[in-house]
Amino acid sequence: MNDGRIIDCNITDLTVPTPCQVHPDDSDFGGRLALNDARTLLFGAYRYDNSVTVFDVATNTKKADIFTGVSAHGLAVDPQIGNTYVSDYSTRGRLFVIDREGKFTAIDLSTLGVAFGVPGQVEVDETNGRIYIISPNSLGGAAGISPFIALDRETRELGGILEPDEWTFGQPGTLGIDEGRNLLYLSASSNRLLVFDGAKFFENTRVNDTLVANIVIGREDGTELAGGVAVDVERNLIYVAKYGYLPGCDPCRNALVVLRGSELDNATRTVLRAPEVVAEVPGIGLNYDGGPRNIALDLDRNLIYVAGELEFGLPDITVLDGFKIVDAQGQVTSNPAAAILGFIPI
Repeated sequence: MNDGRIIDCNITDLTVPTPCQVHPDDSDFGGRLALNDARTLLFGAYRYDNSVTVFDVATNTKKADIFTGVSAHGLAVDPQIGNTYVSDYSTRGRLFVIDREGKFTAIDLSTLGVAFGVPGQVEVDETNGRIYIISPNSLGGAAGISPFIALDRETRELGGILEPDEWTFGQPGTLGIDEGRNLLYLSASSNRLLVFDGAKFFENTRVNDTLVANIVIGREDGTELAGGVAVDVERNLIYVAKYGYLPGCDPCRNALVVLRGSELDNATRTVLRAPEVVAEVPGIGLNYDGGPRNIALDLDRNLIYVAGELEFGLPDITVLDGFKIVDAQGQVTSNPAAAILGFIPI
């Protein structure tokens, strides 16, 4: 349910345990979206309503509501070993690990030897053996609190952090992972998309040692911010939801920003090509609070689902055709706005 991770839920039984009972987001980046494996259902997490709404993508209609509890925030599934990871969005700072049999253990993040904020988004990198955890309320490393840590997937020991004194990019937002290239794409509230080398991140704790690129997504005056991030690994495309931050910030524009991802020499980890913005799809979502902040990808059909913070009562989720932005040959189309196929009413 979290930031485009694919969770296959059986909604015929709404009492089914995790991963269907996904708790809503309680950070500034709410309304997570995800698709099931069959690409027939779209899930949207409501932040303050404590519920997950299920949409039928064939008819674009609401199918069911799954009512959830509180406190939990991030969720990720590791299908290779059958673990589900759920972060406890509280000052207790725990990461719950649930195995295939439903047994769970709790990792106390406070014992890792690093000051870490309230845990939010969790992502598993199966290829490179990492568990990444974002603290959305770390306030950009204020008071020595790290916003971003990595655990070893097998030992669950701390493997990498971002030093708070070097974290000057504002509040961390959403993480997207390119497992094949071992690159991390992290949005930050200072209108930036930050690209980290996952290999170096696990070996170092300094931002400057791991940062591959720092890309401006919105206006420099801080009225446009980067929200949700999704990665199409095969096409090496990065999608970032950009939204207006201040009321009446004309000409603030909500948009889906599309970038070509980084290219690295895997042997030397040398950057061969930095990420670059290649297209924007304007007219996504509403202004200000209703801006687009969350993305889910249907890679089989190259469909893109974009929503804002669902707790603000947005009227729809925007559905786009990825090939009408960057075609099958990798060429950017002349009219990316034509990619908007329609809307799923909320």
